[in-house]
Amino acid sequence: MKTLDEVIEAFEYTYENDPIAWTYGVDALHYLKEYQEQRDQIDALPDYYDLVNFWAESQENPPLTWDELEQMEGKPIWVEDNNGWYKGWVVIEKFVEDDMFTTGFTYEKNNFGTLWQAYRKEKE
Repeated sequence: MKTLDEVIEAFEYTYENDPIAWTYGVDALHYLKEYQEQRDQIDALPDYYDLVNFWAESQENPPLTWDELEQMEGKPIWVEDNNGWYKGWVVIEKFVEDDMFTTGFTYEKNNFGTLWQAYRKEKE
């Protein structure tokens, strides 16, 4: 069985030497090259995620500021209440005045840092 690179090379050779073949196979060559490019990108993903995970694990996890939270609308954050009643992931739905709304709960800005705190990743 030929590799994808060999098949593409054979198509290109044929098209260079046979103008009639070019008319019928140009779409096939296009899609083979597109698949080849996507395959190469997909093959690179595990290395990319290894790097991202290594970077993320090596970073500190300081509490987010209110300004950082406002830029994370629609994203998950780790929230801990300082009384120990709740800690877990929530998704920021929206901000209205000095309140942050998440799935099922409202967090007030005036209690931020005293009654509750938010982080980019889970606290250990």
